[in-house]
Amino acid sequence: MALLSVSIDLSGSTAAKQCLVSKTEGDAAARREMYDRYARLLYGLERSFYLKILDRSAIDLASFLLVKTIGDEYWYVYDIDETDRPRFARTVDAFIDVILSLFADDRFVAFGGLDKGLDQLESDDETAPVTQFDLPVKAFIDLILEPLEVNVERYEHLKDVVARLNGSGSAVYAVDRAYVDICNRLNLGAVSAFDPRFRVQVRTDYVGLEIDRFFRLTQFCKPLILGVGETLMRHLPHRVRDISPRHAHIDVKRLVTGARDTESEPAGGNGKYVIRETVPAASLKGISEDYCIHHVFGDAGLTDALFAPVPAVETLLEPTRAFLAEHGFYTVASRH
Repeated sequence: MALLSVSIDLSGSTAAKQCLVSKTEGDAAARREMYDRYARLLYGLERSFYLKILDRSAIDLASFLLVKTIGDEYWYVYDIDETDRPRFARTVDAFIDVILSLFADDRFVAFGGLDKGLDQLESDDETAPVTQFDLPVKAFIDLILEPLEVNVERYEHLKDVVARLNGSGSAVYAVDRAYVDICNRLNLGAVSAFDPRFRVQVRTDYVGLEIDRFFRLTQFCKPLILGVGETLMRHLPHRVRDISPRHAHIDVKRLVTGARDTESEPAGGNGKYVIRETVPAASLKGISEDYCIHHVFGDAGLTDALFAPVPAVETLLEPTRAFLAEHGFYTVASRH
């Protein structure tokens, strides 16, 4: 079994938090309240992701695991059999659609006043003390073929240390609540060895060169564009073709994934686009080989965000605009 590895990150979060801190200088209560607003935005992102997954029968929740959160980034893995090509294609296609759908949602948060939605903004009010953000999401997905799970076995190597921390010497003679509490705080556990009265929570974690490469590549992802790794693309049935003969010279191509019929897909307007980028090994900090990332995006919500940013709202899409313009997307988008 392999793992689908998925990273979802709330882009622009540092800028938002810097604004939050600047607006609450000397006011601890206001800072706490604004951090609560920001936390609710994070909870909303996670909630939306799960609700969209629930709508996809191709995704089995029993195989889906949140490994960890790192600040504003969520790292998920999904157990998958890459040799079952039809099922593999359906599942990966579902994840790609879910993430592209996640991009299309608005994520407004205001600092300095009450939260407002699009219909409440006053574009000509330049003196308002409120700073509004619409924080975009960026994401990366790839296939990990050789994952090494390292967390579950840690207990066997460290249980004598836990016993000493619990004041029991180096041998584990009995398991009590204090001992289990230490295991939970250190993310250790071997449930079968514990008294059933005590609950031990053990998180799964993975290491390996592919994991290192995965997180190196997340820095090359752009807001509202899904990065898909080369390993996953090699295993995913897909076709890449020119949008039209007159657009054959640009880097932006049409992408049809999974088992979808290329002939039934429209030439533009409702499908997916892709831009292929080779990341040199020198940019991957210790990885010895170049690696390709496929930047995948759809029409829904993207052109509005790029061409019609909401006045007085920070959308933080400058890197995305520059990337798409560099690769010819504006030539395609000018059709609409």
